[in-house]
Parts: sequence; structure tokens; C-alpha cells
Amino acid sequence: MKNILTPVVIFFLATAVYSQDNSPYYLDNTYNKVIEYLINSGKIDITHPLNQPFTAGQVYKAIDISKNVDNDDYWSSVLKKDLKRYLPDETPKGRLLLGATGNGSLKQQEDEFDYSIDGTFYGSYNYKNILVWYGYTASSDYLDDTLYFGTTGKLQNKVYGRASTSYMKYNSKYFNVFYGRLSRNFGLTNSVSLIRSPNPYSYDNFSFSLFNKILKYSFSTTRLEDKYGYDIREDSIPQYDWYKRYISFHRLEISFSKNFKFAFSESILYGGKDQAPVPAYINPVNILFLAKMNDRKGLEEGNANALSAIEIYARPFRKMSVYAQFLIDDMDFTKELRSKYPDRIGFTSNIAFADIIPLSQIKLFYTRISNWTYNSFYTYGNYTFYGKSIGFPKNGFENYGIEVDVFKLSKVYFSAILQYQREREQDLETHYDYTKTDFPVGISQNMFGASIDINYIPSVFISSSLGIEYLSVSNYLHIQDNSRSFFNVRLTLRANGVFSIFTKNK
Repeated sequence: MKNILTPVVIFFLATAVYSQDNSPYYLDNTYNKVIEYLINSGKIDITHPLNQPFTAGQVYKAIDISKNVDNDDYWSSVLKKDLKRYLPDETPKGRLLLGATGNGSLKQQEDEFDYSIDGTFYGSYNYKNILVWYGYTASSDYLDDTLYFGTTGKLQNKVYGRASTSYMKYNSKYFNVFYGRLSRNFGLTNSVSLIRSPNPYSYDNFSFSLFNKILKYSFSTTRLEDKYGYDIREDSIPQYDWYKRYISFHRLEISFSKNFKFAFSESILYGGKDQAPVPAYINPVNILFLAKMNDRKGLEEGNANALSAIEIYARPFRKMSVYAQFLIDDMDFTKELRSKYPDRIGFTSNIAFADIIPLSQIKLFYTRISNWTYNSFYTYGNYTFYGKSIGFPKNGFENYGIEVDVFKLSKVYFSAILQYQREREQDLETHYDYTKTDFPVGISQNMFGASIDINYIPSVFISSSLGIEYLSVSNYLHIQDNSRSFFNVRLTLRANGVFSIFTKNK
């Protein structure tokens, strides 16, 4: 009996010391590099760092309680000041938060001059355990996206705005329930996740999480967009029709210690002409891969694309951090099948060394995605939302390089990257071709790049950045022997204002 009760007691003891956090998700990308450096240098500890975005309270508390953060450090202090604007106030009326961000960029890229403008207007209301958030984004980049927005709106003009973030969340000390839309990244900090990333537009979903200092379990499910697709298994010539599509996702994260964390994720995308939600795939305790293998006798249940991923975060030495994520879309496990059919897998990793030069980090990174990862025999099973991958943006892709981030100066930090990458011509909407070919398939576009970003952040209200990049590309646009070189420049200005109503009287 004692052995049975031990894990239960450990869970509730860990839960008891896990404080409640009713703050909103921290969506300000301006400080992502600063947060990453604070984690990699060991100055702060995030209990579950492989799950982003973090909440404002999560990061603020990590800085506030840390004994390793220098109170005179500019970057920690300006980050903490910005985070504090989003923290809830305990008032009888709750807290109403209103804000707006604006970005303007001028770009000279690939011999073309362009600009982009975007802005987000948001508001939130926090009362005790309940948080409501709404953010509407207008962007010039939306005007050219016909996959998601279509052609014209009711006013007969192209659509340029959408509700990018809108959700309601109930929080307790060890449990939260969420419904709405929010871009999530389950994987390496400041890297695009292979299994669930912010690459597609945010989509509405129901989710919940159970967590304490040791464990975090997350579950979500939703219906995706209907797709006009086909199944190549039925006919060699595609026969198009409309198909309904659903996705379920769950994940277990284990924090063994401050220096070693592990996560396992599963996702299943399924659909059909008359598809309804499948209870086995909504069951939050089910193992989705086994459910797919064992419960496929129904007409539509066999049309399910299951993916799995594992991640690790380790700090073998005080100033060294190792991150890795491995994705299995589909893999053959026998020697005969592996010699005949291509795998659909992915791997991404980085090793970070902090403070080799004081107040800096150096990262070595590597990513490789198989030729047909995210594609399926039936195109309505492709791992996409309105044409964009739900995981990594590309397949048939390999990239490696080195990045250096320096935070020695007040108000200014530098990021420099030296990298090489190669990739196939992209088509995430086509069906899976099970013919084994070289990597990457087709004519590979190969690129060597060097870039530097100079970021100037004088206050929490305004910031700017200057990006300079040199690219040398062979087989440009996947045309054999078509070599090009580019010198690109980008200047970005950003403003962020936050206003609070019903605050506590001082």
C-alpha cells in the first residue's frame, strides 16, 4: 500500500508548492533572445521550458526569485519592467488591460525593395481565476495570402486583418482550461517546433493542462479547415472531393531536475467525406499511435496521420545547454521495408554555450527534415492548416550553422549568424511519393548565408532593429546551375503601449 501511495503523495506535494499564475501569455518577441540567454546561462529556471509561449508571470517570477540575476543588469531589468505591465492586480473589479503594438519594416531583399506594416490592438480582462484575451492584427502581408483569406471581404476589398489571438482561460494551482486561438510552440526555445509550431495561422481549439513542478500534461483538439483533396491510394489519377479534417494533440513533460527535462508528444490528423470526431482520438489518456493501429476497421478511421516527437533539454555543465527534438511522421522498422520506402522523420537540435564571452551566448544548430515529412497518401491528411505546415515550415530541408548573441551593452544587443542550408522545391499540398530517392529530392537549392542584427531597445515602449544579410545561392529557384548572390537590408521600428484600468489604489 505504501508503494502505491508514494507517487500520489509526491504529485500533490509538488502541486502544493506550484503557485497559481493568472497572467496572460507573453507574446512580445522583442525579448525572446534575452529570455533564451537567461535560461541558457542558468540565471533563471523555467520549470517547463519546452512549452512556449511562456506566461508573463512565469518569466517574471523566474527573474524575481533568482539569486543569479544581477539587479543592475540592463536586460534583466528592462525585461522585468515590461513583464510587470501584464501581471494581474488583485482588485474587487478585476483588471482591464488595453494595448497596441505597431511594426514598420523597410526591406531591400533579393534585388527588390519592399515594405511591411502591421499592428495589433488587444484587450484583456482578468478576474480571479478567469482570463479573457482578444487581439486583432492588421498586416500588409495578409493582402497577398489567398489561401487563408480568399479574395475579397464584404466591403469588396482584400482582407488585411484577423483575430490573431483570442481565448478564455480558467487557471488554478495545478490545472487550466483553455478555449480559443493562440500560436503555440512545443519544442526548443526560439526554434520552430517539428510537431506543433506557430508557423500556420493560429486556430481555435479546446485544450487543458495538468501540471506541477515535476509533470505537465497537455491536451488539445479541434476541427481544422475542410480541404478539397484526393486519395492517391484509390486512383492513380486524382479524384478530388471535399473532406472534413480534425486534429488532436497531447503531450507529457517531465522535469527531472533543473538540468534535465524530457517531453513526449503525439498528434493525429484525421478526416473523410463524412468524418465525425473519433472518440478514441479525443480520449486524453489514449496512446494515439496504438489507437490508430488497432481501431481502423471503420470506413473513415483508417484515414489518420499520426506523428510523435520526443524532446530533451539538458545542462551537462553550468554554462552549457543541449536541446534536441526528434519527430516520427512515419518510419519503417524492418530492414526490407527501410531499403524500399523513404522515412518521414525530422530532427532539430542546438548546443548553447553561455558567457564564454561575458554576457553572451554561442549556439551551434542543426536541422534535417526528410523529403516527404508531413505529406500523406491522402492529401486531406497532410499536416497543414490552410497550406502551411503545422510543424516545421518545410520538408526535404537541411540547415546547420553558428549563432552568436551579445548583451554586453545597455540598450543594444547583437545577433550574428553564419549558416548553410539546402532544400527541395516545396509542395506540402501534394501526396506522399513512396519512391526512395536522394536527399533532397529534385534539384536542391543550396544557400550560404551570413547575417547580423543590431537591436536597440531604449525602453519598454519603443525598439528598433537593423538587419544586414549576405546570401550566396546555387540552383536558385531550383534551376540547375542558376547561381545568384544577394545583399539584403531590413530596418524595423516597433512601438508597444499598454494601459491598465481598475488597478489597485496605491
